[in-house]
This record gives sequence, C-alpha cells and structure tokens, in this order.
Amino acid sequence: MIRKIFFLIWGVYFLIGYLTLAWPYAYSWKHLANFGPLTDFNLFLTGNFYYERSDVEGRVAVKGNATLKSFSIGLKASPTPYTFIVGGNANLGGPGEAEGGQINNGGLWVGGNASLQRVGLPQGDIITNGTLTLKDLTVENGSVIVSGDVNLERVTIEGNLISNGTININNSSIHGNITSSLPNIEPPINFSAINLQQLANEILDSNNFFDIEKDEEGKIYIDLDKCNSPVCYLDIDEIDFEDAWGVWLESSSPKTAIIHVSPDNQSDNKLNIAYKDFKLLGSISNLNILYIFDPFQEIEMHHIGLQGSILAPGASITFYEGVMYGSLFGNNLFSLTDQRGGQINIPVPEPISFLYFGLFLIVLKYLKKQWQLQ
Repeated sequence: MIRKIFFLIWGVYFLIGYLTLAWPYAYSWKHLANFGPLTDFNLFLTGNFYYERSDVEGRVAVKGNATLKSFSIGLKASPTPYTFIVGGNANLGGPGEAEGGQINNGGLWVGGNASLQRVGLPQGDIITNGTLTLKDLTVENGSVIVSGDVNLERVTIEGNLISNGTININNSSIHGNITSSLPNIEPPINFSAINLQQLANEILDSNNFFDIEKDEEGKIYIDLDKCNSPVCYLDIDEIDFEDAWGVWLESSSPKTAIIHVSPDNQSDNKLNIAYKDFKLLGSISNLNILYIFDPFQEIEMHHIGLQGSILAPGASITFYEGVMYGSLFGNNLFSLTDQRGGQINIPVPEPISFLYFGLFLIVLKYLKKQWQLQ
C-alpha cells in the first residue's frame, strides 16, 4: 500500500510539472479579448501589403491590396483551404528567377484581380472574383476558379479551370476540365466584422497598466514575479522604449504579459523600434506576450528579434532586416526596396515542454505497470 501511495505521489508531481509548462500554450493573450478568427493568422492587415524578400511562416489575410516579390507564405502553417487571403487586388512574383514566391499548405483567395508570375502553389486552389493572369508557374494540386477573364502563359494547371470570362491559353496546359459553371465564391473571412481598434480599446480600457521605466543600464527589465496576477498589464513610455538598447522579461512561473507602449505626447504618432535586444528569461514564453502600439500611425522596425505579437490597429508599419516571433495585426505593412523585409515567424513552444511531456508519458506508463503489479 505504501508503494502504491509513493507511485501515486510521483505521478501527480509529474502531472503538475507538465501542466505548469503547458499553461502558456493553452492560455494566452488571445483569450483576453474577442480576437475570433484573427487567432488563425500570423499576419492580418486592414490595409495593404507591399513586401519583398521575406517570409511569413503562417497564414496571411490582407483586406486591401497585396504586392509581393521573392516571398514565402505558410511554410509552417497547418493545412487549410486558403493560406493567403487578399480582399483587394494581388500582384505576386515577377519575371526574374529571384522575384517569384511560394504559397504553402493551402490556396490563394483574391477578392479583386490577381496576377501571379513564378509563384509556386504545391497545395491548394487559386480563386479570384476578378480577372486572373498567370505566367511561368504550375498549380500542382488544385484548381483555378475565376469570375472574369483568364490569361495564361507557360502555365500548367493539374486540376480544373472554371471561368465565366474569356480564357486565353498561350503555351499552357490544363489537365482537368475547362468549364464555365462557376460556384459561389464566398470570402473565407469577413473583414468588415473585424475591428482592430476595438480590440485594442477592449484591453486598454478595462485594465490597470503599471508603468515600467528604463533602468540605469539603459535597458527595460521587467520582473514579472512582482506581478501577482497570471496576466500582467504594463505601460512603457515611448521615449524609454525607443532609447532602451534591450527589453528583457523574466518570470519564474508562466505568465501572460500585455505591454502597451504609449506616446510621449498626443501629437507624436511615429514609433521607432531598432537595434534592440529582446530577451526572455525563466518561464515566460513568446506565445504569451502582446505588444500594443496604439495610437501610433507610423511604426518603423528594423534590426531586431522581437519576442511576441503586435497589435497596432492604426499603424502603417515598415519592417525590414529583422525578425519577430508572433502574430502581427496592423493597418499597412511595407518593406524597403533595398533591404530584406522583416520575417514574421510562428512562435513555438520551448523544447523543454516537449521533453517534459515525453517524460510524463514514460512515467505514466511505468506507474500503470507498477499499479497493475500490486
């Protein structure tokens, strides 16, 4: 009997340990407001997207227009019907070998006209409500569905081609059927139902934010152990945030950090984020960090490795020569033509959580065996 109790205590200890590590991934800032379908996207913009030479690892939704060259979207996204959704017009790729791109783990949906050149589509359909121009590409495992005219040049479509308009085939081949029986082309997301400003207000207006200042060493150090809540609301003045060479967060237990960077004065609508060392210490995870940049209308980010997600409802963001580990919700996103666009990565659980889960399963199996022997 004593041996049974010993093994039971051992199992409970490992279970509590694993749940402690798993907490950040089950509970995050996504539960603090009505983010709804936004949680499915690595990048969501209410405006336009003009970008070159960069990747977005997850799904992308753009309410306005998208113009991309030398890009990759959705490399680490879960398979879905549409990895890339554009409400306006889409101009993707280019004539040069290095100007193309790839859309992974799903298809492309466009509300307006679309033009693609040297863009790979290994999985998924192309659907557009306007006209479609395709050059030098293959739709490998999908169909093409178009409301308007279709212009093809050196294109292979493995699936079907459906269009209500004129179809021009120039050195191209369609392996499936060519028909005009167009299905209803419903948008996969209701852009008008998503209000980023309302989400920011919901968080900012309903919580007390504690001021954090730059320390004597010139960095912003945030000790989340001083916060007695699982969710910590913090405010950093724009000047301290811009001048600091680093932003460090530390916690001995899993917590969620909501960090609001507020303007120094009402007339200042631009924020610069450059050459900063973003570091996480202890049990804090980039899955559980949300920066709110409001009411800034212009944000320039470069030479950083930002840990966490960004909610900047009214901002036009210029991001280059850097990387962030989280979701980006904003108005417009641009890169510079002579610089590499900033990379937007999906945050992932720390390796220790996978290791602990594996140990927990081993211990659980061993306890079961020992219990049956008693």
